[in-house]
Amino acid sequence: MPQGAADIRISIKRRGGQTHRIELIRQPFLRRFWIRRDRRKSAKMPEATATEIAEAIRKWLVSEHDKPLPFEEMLFDSRMPKN
Repeated sequence: MPQGAADIRISIKRRGGQTHRIELIRQPFLRRFWIRRDRRKSAKMPEATATEIAEAIRKWLVSEHDKPLPFEEMLFDSRMPKN
């Protein structure tokens, strides 16, 4: 994969957590992108279309949101439903 400049950059940061930097490099003559995550070639998804990438990010965000909360976070977390 070329180490040139990325065409699209996406930064995702969890509150109080680590920031992930996703870089997309357009492949010549195709509607696909090479993917770098945190400046390294992505192992799970080395290349994909923009739709596949957006779907993978959406699934990751939804799975992170649905994880059960520890009791301490239930009291102070904004994800808990208000009565």
